[in-house]
This record gives sequence, C-alpha cells and structure tokens, in this order.
Amino acid sequence: MNGNAKVLLTGYSGFLGRYLAKALTKEGFCLRVLLHRHSITRREVGKDVEVVWGSIDNSNVIRNALSGVDYVVHSAWAFSSPIEGRPTLNERAASILFAESIRSNIKKFTFISSVAVYGMSVKGNLLIDESSPLAKGKDLSFIYPSEKINIEKDLLEFDRKETTLAIFRPGPVFDEYKGPAKKVLNLGRWNFGIAFGNGRNRMAYIHAKDVADAVTRWLIDGKDGSIFNVVPSKYVSSREWIRAWGERKNLSLKPIFIPGIAIRFAGFGLKTLKKILGKQSNADVKYAIRCAKRDMTYSNRALKKSLNWRDEVTSEYIKNSKNTLF
Repeated sequence: MNGNAKVLLTGYSGFLGRYLAKALTKEGFCLRVLLHRHSITRREVGKDVEVVWGSIDNSNVIRNALSGVDYVVHSAWAFSSPIEGRPTLNERAASILFAESIRSNIKKFTFISSVAVYGMSVKGNLLIDESSPLAKGKDLSFIYPSEKINIEKDLLEFDRKETTLAIFRPGPVFDEYKGPAKKVLNLGRWNFGIAFGNGRNRMAYIHAKDVADAVTRWLIDGKDGSIFNVVPSKYVSSREWIRAWGERKNLSLKPIFIPGIAIRFAGFGLKTLKKILGKQSNADVKYAIRCAKRDMTYSNRALKKSLNWRDEVTSEYIKNSKNTLF
C-alpha cells in the first residue's frame, strides 16, 4: 500500500541506516538516499534505490533530494568539532533539512535521536519515560547528547505547518555482528567478550531491526509530535548481555570488562600517537566511559501503545531473563 510513497533516507551508509533501508523497502516504500561520495560507492547501494550525492548541510543539494519525496527519515550523523557560539555540522544539517522539508510540503519527518538525551548518570531504579527531564550540567559537556538535545528542541520549535514530526530515542543499537562486546577474542577453546565498565550495570540494548520496525510503523500510522523511547522490555546487566549475545552466535563468551582508568590511559596514548602522526582523533574517551557505566532504565510504553510495537528481535536474545519491566 506504500508503493507510491517515496522516502528520503539520510545515513544510509551508517550501521542503522542499512536496516532502515531494508525495512522501508520491505514495506513497499520507494527509497531515495542522500550520500556523501566519501562514505560509499554506487555499487554498494541497491539497484532499486535512488541516490542523490552531496553534503547534508548544502541547501541546494537538499532541495534536489527532496523533490518528489513524501517522507524523510533523518538518521545521518557525523563527527563534528564544536565551535562556541555556532551550530555544529549535525545541528546545522538537521535544521536545513527540516526547514526545506517543510517548504517542500513533506508529509512526515522522522529524526533518529538517542536515549543519551536523558544523560549518563546512574539513576538506580528510576524509570525514564518521554516526559522525563533531559540531560543538563556536566552531561552537556559531551557533544553527542548535547547535539541530540539541541536538534530535538530546534525541530519541536519549528512552525511545522503540514509536516508531521516524530522523534525516536533508541538505546544502544546492536545486531548479530555489532553487539555489547566491543571485541571478541578467540584463544583456543576459550572465547572472551571484551567490554568497558564493570558489567553490573543495566543497559538498554535494542536490535537495529526493532528500531527500523518502529520507524516504519510510524510512517504508516503515526501522529504529529510523537516522541518514543525505542528500548527493550527486559533489562539485564552488561555482563548478561554479552553472554546472551554470544549464545545467539553459538559462542560461549566469557565477559571481560576493562576498568575506566585503563580506558583513559589507552585513550590518552592513542590520542598522543595520532597527534604525532598528524591525524585527528575522533575518540571521546570520557564519554565512552560514562556510557559504559550508566545504569538507567527507560519506558517503552508509549511506543507499544501508539504503534502496537514490540521488541520482538531484541527479546529473543534475553528471553530467559526474569527482569521484565512491561
């Protein structure tokens, strides 16, 4: 039934972008992607997918990309260095894309945000829903949550006219290949899953297929101003997640967690080496540590109630867990 509806997708070359593309085409949407020539080649894009080449913050490129489009899914994200008093690349790009979408009478606009907007603090048993306060103070010193919050506020303050808006806040996204273990180390008959932190904190890992399913459901039957946490219905520790992820790969993984002090030391060494070699370091070690240590639980009730969504793929990984929230 979506055969005549065309979607512009940004971020196709990214991890989540590929899953969004598959879900959209499976539902019958015609797909157009906006790509930077340095990120991907035409051969890596499906034959039935239209491609517009250019920068995400170029108004002329955006206008061309939006021609004949019904919906926009904005998933693109790039490393950007903040300059005090100026919007970052991601903030500028999102603002231009949304403004041009409204001008082009786009029916629906979807922005992929993150649960990082709630901050990195340890919240204990506090259940966070979409009305919970956003991050402030020290958490805003990290560029990723700061950018996401600024973009969300900017989009919500726009005069949207006839363009319907939705904001999705997924937890850390994983799949069969990219998971809670940062590295899988095989030593003979032993398999180790390497990660950061202490392993005791609960994490809101969500499979990329479940995120893509939520977005396509909203494009088909969503309402304006929707904000959704895209998170699991069960919460288990980082340690349990590594074991469960390994089991789905037919691996018996022994979790090994690297403490924060070691990560800081390694990050400093890497940054120094790149500086000597004249290369830019994009790693935010402090942010990686805070992410690894956070212990927060989020509600997905709004998404379930509004779109009849279920975290079906994610739940298969942790179906034996008893830590059900909803």
